[in-house]
Amino acid sequence: MNILVVAKMPNSNLGGRIEPLAMLDDVDKIYLLREFPYPPTSAKIVNVRFPLTAWIPSPHIRRLLDGMIVLTSKRIDYIFAIHLHPHGYIGYFLSRLFNKKFILNTVAGLREFTVCKGIFKKITQGILKSDALFLVTGIKSKNFLKQLNINDDRIKIYNNVINIDKYKPRELDRDIDVLNVARMDENKNTYCLFRAIHRLKKEGLRVGLTIAGAGPSESKYRACVKELDIEDQIEFLGHCSHEKIAELNNRAKIFCLPSRGEGFPVSLLEAMASGVASIVTPVGDIADLIIHEHNGMMLDDPDDDESLAQYIKKLMTDASFRNKLVQNGFEVRTTRSFEAAAKNWEAIFEWYRHSSKA
Repeated sequence: MNILVVAKMPNSNLGGRIEPLAMLDDVDKIYLLREFPYPPTSAKIVNVRFPLTAWIPSPHIRRLLDGMIVLTSKRIDYIFAIHLHPHGYIGYFLSRLFNKKFILNTVAGLREFTVCKGIFKKITQGILKSDALFLVTGIKSKNFLKQLNINDDRIKIYNNVINIDKYKPRELDRDIDVLNVARMDENKNTYCLFRAIHRLKKEGLRVGLTIAGAGPSESKYRACVKELDIEDQIEFLGHCSHEKIAELNNRAKIFCLPSRGEGFPVSLLEAMASGVASIVTPVGDIADLIIHEHNGMMLDDPDDDESLAQYIKKLMTDASFRNKLVQNGFEVRTTRSFEAAAKNWEAIFEWYRHSSKA
């Protein structure tokens, strides 16, 4: 079985899709259409770039033409696209042109389908009406697609997973109070976290925050921190490598992500697998994993900095309670591993085999 993959994604996120695929005995080759090559981890994964198209300035047109070359020169059984715009459009077009089975993995939840306008909205409607198989990150995303009149049988949950070997708890000093690993934008809502730290400062509890990430809202973040007079408690690291993030997770007591919207954040899995207690909001498909006060803390309102402050205080001052969340959170080391994802892929292809016989 040969699979053509259309994607962008950081290596760690992409690896959670294609590395488990490469683990299957039935998979011979995975041809990857991507702007940047994926690291050589398996002989089955082939980065596709042809000199014939290298001169084309648009990466999307280049991927489309590279895909056509692969499809005319190789036996491809499935086309797998990750994220609707633009990779889903490229994959869908190729699947229709070459009459191939099409799998679309949505990773940003319902936001992927609500931001489409004009011609892209029409293409999206065509994909929704097609015989494509949709992979989603959880129950909420699945229910959203069902509301768009997609047959339940054509929507499968594919949990985000991580390479467990890269995120192991180590015996290091937990010298970071709170860690935030996220892009600096308005959707991540880190302002609520700033306000919570300001509240705790007024109560006499000094809490440090380390932010790993970059983005368009950095100047607003820094202005907010200055206005709240907590500059000496905040550390801005900017963009960090995966190795650096693994190190940070082994130094942190608390991971906090008070987002307004998510699909399912891989950074949460990385923190939990590393032994960090988490505080998150019930957006996207996070509620599929986090049970409040069992394996994490759930902030119901992303603007409730008062409750967030109390959650941080509880985890900072009650080591026994924090350790309970950490120990229960280690379940992700089994349920959200590459091995678990490989079994998920086996079930997906088994469904295809049965559906084609029906």
